[in-house]
Amino acid sequence: MKGQVFFVTGAASGIGHCVATRLIAQNAKVALADIQFDTLRMQFDVSPTVQLHGLDVTDPTQWQEALTATVAAYGRIDVVLNIAGVLYPNWIHAAPLSEIDRQVDINIKGVMYGTQLASKLMMEQGAGHIINVASMAGMAPVPGIGIYSATKFAVRGFTLAAAMELQEHGIAVTAISPTLVDTPMLDAQIEREEAAVSFVGGTNTLTPDDVADGIFKALRTKRTEICIRNAFLPKLATVFPGLNGLMRKAAAALGDRNRRRMLAKRNP
Repeated sequence: MKGQVFFVTGAASGIGHCVATRLIAQNAKVALADIQFDTLRMQFDVSPTVQLHGLDVTDPTQWQEALTATVAAYGRIDVVLNIAGVLYPNWIHAAPLSEIDRQVDINIKGVMYGTQLASKLMMEQGAGHIINVASMAGMAPVPGIGIYSATKFAVRGFTLAAAMELQEHGIAVTAISPTLVDTPMLDAQIEREEAAVSFVGGTNTLTPDDVADGIFKALRTKRTEICIRNAFLPKLATVFPGLNGLMRKAAAALGDRNRRRMLAKRNP
């Protein structure tokens, strides 16, 4: 990674923080961005190889300013990692409109803005790599987090289309699809019964390092999609959507047992 330039969103916490820390340890040049700028400044020191940016990914003007500043400092951007995202567990009929807007704006539009603006820079360079974090919830619908699930379906479809469009310009595009990860998003779900199906895979959740491993694998292989843990059942549910209704009650019961077990371990 030494000498390469990375732009990382969501760098103040979770997966983004983990990836940023590992990149810095490998002597990469990094521009770290997050809307939580004060938190970002507490965690990372500015240096000749580390830039920090306050970035609301829903604002294309802020995107352009941050990318332009990165190119001005380092001369190019080799990799853009769209990691920032939010999740609000809720039934679709009960979710406030603000939760719909926030998840769509950050999870979908934020990724689209970053991908489009980065691709323009990379087309001028003749090379680059864009990595977008999707989710297994973008392969199989997850009741209780249906709005989030819909945004990740959008991220995955958009990323796969972008990969086809940008290949001829020398730009790789990768979707990273993990299962449940132990990040603040897990904290948002674990106390909510609505999110029970999220826990159907068991109590052995991924760590941010597991997802970072998938991202570094993508950097080496330039694969269009990397699924972290077995994606057979989510893909089967997409091909045969009728199975979702048949399995929902059993999946919710199993997931809720797992959720309660994890919650009990956290709050003995």
